[in-house]
Amino acid sequence: MEKLNLSSGKKRVYKLRTFLILIFISILPAISFFSVSYQLRLLKISELLRSYPEVFNNLSSTNVDFLESQVNSLILSLKSRENDIKRANEEIKNQLVDVYKDTYFLRVFFNELSKTSNKFFLSGVMYDGQRFYIDYYEYGSVSQLSTETIYNKLNKYYKDFAVSLLDERNFLGDLKYFHYIWEGKK
Repeated sequence: MEKLNLSSGKKRVYKLRTFLILIFISILPAISFFSVSYQLRLLKISELLRSYPEVFNNLSSTNVDFLESQVNSLILSLKSRENDIKRANEEIKNQLVDVYKDTYFLRVFFNELSKTSNKFFLSGVMYDGQRFYIDYYEYGSVSQLSTETIYNKLNKYYKDFAVSLLDERNFLGDLKYFHYIWEGKK
């Protein structure tokens, strides 16, 4: 037979099973909140790990007391590497500019020759790393090399650049030769 509590003055009595279910139901929102916040924290940490693997790969300890000093030392080492890379980039850039300047006068010379229909005889090219010298003859009825254009192109990169017409003579009939010298320094 089941016990019924029909009197109005008595307190309601719960069974142990009912009591445990009610406690579980009342604690469930707190457990859910802590579980969701833990999962969100894990998601945020994994996002940080994907975004900044360099930092987390170089940490020796995850102890919160030492974490700030480790991150600061890592920042200093990364800045040092950044400065080394910038310095190396500058050296490479300067090297490329020097190499470009070393052969630019020849490229301009051959580029200008390819644009004309006259014949050319290159009698001498000298370059010692600082100064260059080109001696050549142009054969035609009229000189087709524009000394002003050449001067404008090469004067940007070379100091004391000069284009000199040394000699202009009739060669055969109306065919002339023009003796030019280009010289300048880096």
